[in-house]
Amino acid sequence: FFFCCIGCSIMSEEEAPGPDVHYNLEGKLRFIQKHIFDLGMCFDKRKKVPWVLHVCSVPCKVPQYYLAGCCFPCCVSFNHREVLLNGRMYEEYMCCQGAYGKCYCNPCTRKIPHCCLIAEVICCTGCSIAGNRKYMNEKYMTEDSITEKIVLIAAAVLSFLGFFGAILGCWVNGVLNGQQEEHLAETEKQSTLRPFTRWKPTGENDLWQLWKCEPCCGKPCNVADAIKCLACWILPCFSLCTMSKFYASSVGDEECTLLGHVAPYLGALLCAMFFPIPPFNSAPCILLRTATRHNFRGKSGTGDPRYLFGDCLIGFLCSPCGLCQELRSQPVESWDWYAQMKEKSVETGTFSIKVFAEERGSSTPSE
Repeated sequence: FFFCCIGCSIMSEEEAPGPDVHYNLEGKLRFIQKHIFDLGMCFDKRKKVPWVLHVCSVPCKVPQYYLAGCCFPCCVSFNHREVLLNGRMYEEYMCCQGAYGKCYCNPCTRKIPHCCLIAEVICCTGCSIAGNRKYMNEKYMTEDSITEKIVLIAAAVLSFLGFFGAILGCWVNGVLNGQQEEHLAETEKQSTLRPFTRWKPTGENDLWQLWKCEPCCGKPCNVADAIKCLACWILPCFSLCTMSKFYASSVGDEECTLLGHVAPYLGALLCAMFFPIPPFNSAPCILLRTATRHNFRGKSGTGDPRYLFGDCLIGFLCSPCGLCQELRSQPVESWDWYAQMKEKSVETGTFSIKVFAEERGSSTPSE
């Protein structure tokens, strides 16, 4: 092992192999690199560049990214992974993106990568940030300094040290998330942490305009339609059907079906009520809420569909305000399951685990 490291160190940077060919390792080392752990720390001799911003200067130079990464580390980490693996989640996602070993993902896990990612960023926030960093190191050919490696290790350790670790982990998560966001912003020429609180048409459907009740409460607003809207969304016996119909409209399906739209929400609610292990019990509900808002934002033509920070943040922390904004952007038919039942019976349909409209091929182009 020692002589292999020496041999690789004298190889020119231009000729140095990468992980796509397993650093040209042979024998047991190749098996370890391919199936167990990335040995790039010893054998990757390619020329790399430092990060755009040093980790210690993040709070002073980009305080907005630092505060977002510190206060909402789960949402930022989730957004970064979705941006980095955009369109390849089902093929390339793995727990912590292989930063702590190439874990085996069974076929069931491979089918629900978004849900697994939500559980990962909530349960192991520091490790998920390290996974994003590992992927960015390879994609953008960046290299961590000694200080950054120490901070990265601290982030992973502090995730498991309870309340005391959480206090120190806020700073660590903030600087790491902020540094990675600044690098992405320089690459993308815009920040990926835009909340998209103002939907098109501009000024007519903002997140805080709760006094606007059209068209969900009638157009113009009236008491009868307002009572119908409240009953459908608040009463437990009706809300499941309403949410399922609204979700069906978000993915571009004209009719709500039992397997295609009711089953995912019913499964998510049952998981939240009876599955004993947090955060896995709440992950399906958070995912469906995030996906529904993301899909309707795409239909309104607002923002870049690759960025999910605002959808996750508002869908999770400010769900009532976000839901009202979504309702204002869509006609009553998008959630009126009763009107569908009067016209025709609800069909069985086909079950689908793809919750984003882009993955189903029904996305609407946006700016």
